[in-house]
Amino acid sequence: MHRDKVKCVGEMSDVDPDQERALSRPRNDKSIGDHLHFLARSGVSALTEETLDSFLDLINQLVGSSGPVAPVVVAKGKPKHTERVSLCCTVCRGVLLGATVLSCGNAYCQRCVKRAVGVGGESDVLQTGVAVTVMAMVEKLWARDLQSAKLRNEGNRFCEQRKYAEALECYRKAENLIRDHRQAIPSPETDVDGDADQCVSRPDVAVLNAVDLGACLSNISLVLNHLKQPEDAMKKAKEAVALRPSWSKARFRLASAYMHLEMWEHALQALLLVGVLEQCVTRLRGEFKTVLRQLLTAEAAVNESRRHSEDSNKSQLDTKCVDHEENSKLRPAAKQRQESSIQFLWDGCLREMNWLKDSMDAMNESEGNYFLLQSGTFPKGSQPQETILGLKVDSGSISSSLADPEQDGPLDLTDVECPLCLRIFWEPVTTSCGHTFCQSCLYRALDTSVACPLCKSSLTQILERQYSNVTTKFVEMVARWFFPREVEERRLAYVTHLGLVTGQGNEFRLPLFVCGVALPGLLCPLHVYEPRYRLLIRRCMESGTRQFGLCAPNPAGGSGFSDFGTVMEIRDVHYFPDGRSIVETIGSRRFRVLSADMVDGYYVGDIETVQDEVPTKDSQIQGMLDVTRDKAVKWFEEHFHDKAAIYSEIGPMPKQEKDAWKTRDGPAWVWWLIWILPIPLSFKLRFLTMVSLEKRLSGIQGIISEPS
Repeated sequence: MHRDKVKCVGEMSDVDPDQERALSRPRNDKSIGDHLHFLARSGVSALTEETLDSFLDLINQLVGSSGPVAPVVVAKGKPKHTERVSLCCTVCRGVLLGATVLSCGNAYCQRCVKRAVGVGGESDVLQTGVAVTVMAMVEKLWARDLQSAKLRNEGNRFCEQRKYAEALECYRKAENLIRDHRQAIPSPETDVDGDADQCVSRPDVAVLNAVDLGACLSNISLVLNHLKQPEDAMKKAKEAVALRPSWSKARFRLASAYMHLEMWEHALQALLLVGVLEQCVTRLRGEFKTVLRQLLTAEAAVNESRRHSEDSNKSQLDTKCVDHEENSKLRPAAKQRQESSIQFLWDGCLREMNWLKDSMDAMNESEGNYFLLQSGTFPKGSQPQETILGLKVDSGSISSSLADPEQDGPLDLTDVECPLCLRIFWEPVTTSCGHTFCQSCLYRALDTSVACPLCKSSLTQILERQYSNVTTKFVEMVARWFFPREVEERRLAYVTHLGLVTGQGNEFRLPLFVCGVALPGLLCPLHVYEPRYRLLIRRCMESGTRQFGLCAPNPAGGSGFSDFGTVMEIRDVHYFPDGRSIVETIGSRRFRVLSADMVDGYYVGDIETVQDEVPTKDSQIQGMLDVTRDKAVKWFEEHFHDKAAIYSEIGPMPKQEKDAWKTRDGPAWVWWLIWILPIPLSFKLRFLTMVSLEKRLSGIQGIISEPS
């Protein structure tokens, strides 16, 4: 809309003082249109700080009450039928430059990290260095785009130094690099050849890197404004807006160009749309004030000129022949033209804002097309549905922005291999120093040293976050896309080995922790520091079994362990910064080891459950229990003065339960009493092996009846 289309905006009129004060205060029931009409009638003198604040408050209410309009950084909700995963930076939506991985597993440009952390508190920074593996992949997949981004960064540095000519040269080189390259992606739709057992894709579509090109054009527009070339700046800004309509910075560049060209109506519209996209216009206060003041000043001059012209025409008329009513129509006509032009300006803004809101989803989706990572053309039935990052992806029905993995692609297997196990990444984790490893490989390395296996940087942050570290999604997605068979083989091998060493799915196979004696039903906190047992606990947690067997060392000395032990259930694990942990466990049931093998430094055994023989005489065993408990309570009161120490370790003596002697391990208070008896561990182990409750009670009575 050019200036000649908006007339009489600044025409003066008499305004009731009460109405002026009411309009100058922010009220929910006053529209932005009311304020524009008020300013148009009142002129520049009405543009006070209070009026401007009221105007901006109403715009904030408008853009805030309509829901989020700006591009969403982290996609949430259910995936669509055809889910697409874009490997760009989800903040700037451009190629990853100096990729940094957050603890959420997402990769961002280094310059975008602070903004990514600030959006919804999504994540805190885990990595400070450049993600080496991620950047190596980006350099192979999007080399030209990466080169363009580096040129753009160089131009930014020149711009900060106010070397605008040098900055413009860098930006134009970056622009040409992007314009000369288009990514070929197959159409999302597919045809199925009737007789052929193949899924045939439609012709490829050439996709331009609109995100990075839009950034280049936006920067060029900024520099051209500094170089006093506003016409060219406006053209570049319009191109940027056309490529990325939902990007607020491009629209701000356009508003700046309009301001340099003194196209105040266009500038006002552009600023309003920036506010819609940013959901806030507070930071645009200075620009709004300048535009409104200039707009009203210019229109006031037009109105003054019109009034002089009208007065001149009236002076040439015979006043006696001019009806008073005809003369009185001049001012309402001017007011009508004024209000219709204001309405025209505001209606245009509303139409553009509504279009933006309605089109936002499609815009956000199209912006990521260039960096899509999707399945291409596969033989029918050869690719099952894959679960990628928790999303069900139909491999045979969606397109790809990268090479078909069945053909020679830009990556080879060594690009996705863990440097520790030399196999394809499984659950890749990126460290704070920027190196990527399989999660299991990294933890095993950290069991012996808290330093990075490659650069020896401290990784205590990783150890503190055990079981809360999230895989690096970029590396995981690229590995799944280019090498699906190898990833599946790696997964099967990992799951099989994990089941073998943890007894997952087999209650009669357990990993064995050789350290001492634990009894059923009693708490047993363990200080785990040996690398092999740190691995054991970690695997129990990862597999979900959360249990292991606790055995005493060989009573006869030497290597090996006792044939009897207790199954321990893990309640919680507390980690120290150096990787050690306190594991809270409780005894579950007794077992006997039938056979055992050494796996990764610890034993894994086949077991059988040990349980008490059921007594034949109910009254006799119940009487024996009552007598033993009475003696035990008396003995405990006489011999233990610091009861708090025992209670803090294993809790108070359990209550006597009815028919508890019929259970697999007998009454819980019996085991509690055995634990506090002043006897060697070898004696307690003998109690553990007994399958007769009567023998255990007899042994207890014999010990507590002895004189001190």
